[in-house]
Amino acid sequence: YQRRLRAPQQPVSGPSLTLTMPDSANLFDTVTCTAHSSQSLQSGWEYSWDFGDSSVATSHDSIAKHGYTSPAFFTVKAGLVDTPSHKTVASTSKVILIVPLSGSRLSLVAPDTVYWGDAAVMSMTNSVSLPNGWAFLWSFGDTTSAAVGEGVIHWYLMPGDYIIQLFAKDTVHGATLSLQQHQIHVVARHFDLALLSTMKHLTISDNGKWSTFPTCPGPSYPVLTWTDTSFVYSRSSSYDRHDTGEYGFDNSGSDASGVSGQVDSHSTQLVFYGSYDHSTSSSVRNDGGSWSNSDCQSNYYVYKVPFWKVSNSEVFFRARGKLIGAYGKFLSLSKTRFGDSGSGGNEDWSDPNSEIVFMFSK
Repeated sequence: YQRRLRAPQQPVSGPSLTLTMPDSANLFDTVTCTAHSSQSLQSGWEYSWDFGDSSVATSHDSIAKHGYTSPAFFTVKAGLVDTPSHKTVASTSKVILIVPLSGSRLSLVAPDTVYWGDAAVMSMTNSVSLPNGWAFLWSFGDTTSAAVGEGVIHWYLMPGDYIIQLFAKDTVHGATLSLQQHQIHVVARHFDLALLSTMKHLTISDNGKWSTFPTCPGPSYPVLTWTDTSFVYSRSSSYDRHDTGEYGFDNSGSDASGVSGQVDSHSTQLVFYGSYDHSTSSSVRNDGGSWSNSDCQSNYYVYKVPFWKVSNSEVFFRARGKLIGAYGKFLSLSKTRFGDSGSGGNEDWSDPNSEIVFMFSK
C-alpha cells in the first residue's frame, strides 16, 4: 500500500484597488476620485470613501466627488466592502494637497490710504464659487462689526493703521477661513485754527437740509464767540411793551437760543455739544392780575466730526455713514414748560448714506 499525497491548493486571491485622483487641488474645487477594481463587483459589494476631513460616503459607483473647505494635506481612502458581512475586501489610499486661494483666483482691492471721515471703498476680484452656505466676510481691523458681501464701504472712527481681512465663512457650521489681508492707513486732515477763529456764522446740514443756528426770533443777529478752541453761537432778544385796552397789560419777555462745541487740540475734528432754546414771558394787568410762562428745551448731542475741507474761505467739517452712528449720540432731550419735563432717546444713524456737515463762514 502506497499513500499518495495531495498537492496543496493555492488560495484564491482577492481583488485589488487602485485610486486615480489629482495630487493637488485648489480650495473649494471639486475633486474627482476614481477607484479601479481588478475584479468585477460581486453582489453585496460597494465602494466606501473616506476623504480625510471627517467626510465619508458609500456608493455602488466607482467615482466620487468631493470639495474641501480648508487647505491642508488629506489622505483619501477607498475600499471595497462586502455589506452583508461588513468586511473590507480591498482598500487603497492616496494623499492630496488642498492649496489656499491664490491672488490670481481671489484678491482684495482696497486703498492704501484714506482720509479720516471719507469712505473706504473695498471690493474683491473673484473667480471662485463658494459652496452653498458659505459667504465672504470682511473684518476692518477696528472695533466695528464685520460685514458680509463681495463689496463693502467702511468709515474708520479714528486715524491710524488698520489690517483689513477677507474671510470665507461657513454660515451653517460656523467655520471661518482666512483668505486675504491688506493694510490701510487712515490719515486725518488738519485745519488752520487761526482761520477758523475768524469765522462769524455757522450753518449745519443734516442729510442735505441746511439750517442756520440759532433760530430764535428777535431783532438781534447771531454771534459766534470763540474762547481758545471752544465756541458758542448764540442769539438773544428781549421785549417790554404796554398793551392798551380795558385792562391794559404790561408784557415783558426774552428769547435765547444757541449751539456750542469745540475743536480738538490736534486741529483734526469738531466736537459738537448740541443746542438750546429758552424763552420766558410775563404779563401784568392794571387790575393786578398776572401770569408768567417759561419754555426751555435743550438737545444734548456729542458729535465728533472730522475736518473736511476749506472752500471759498469757508471751513467744513463732515461725518458720513456709520461714522455718525459711532459718535452721533442723541444723549438726552430735556424740555420744561409749565413745570413739566421729558427726555428722549437715541438718534438712528443706521443709514450708510447719512451725512452731517458743519460749515463755518465769515
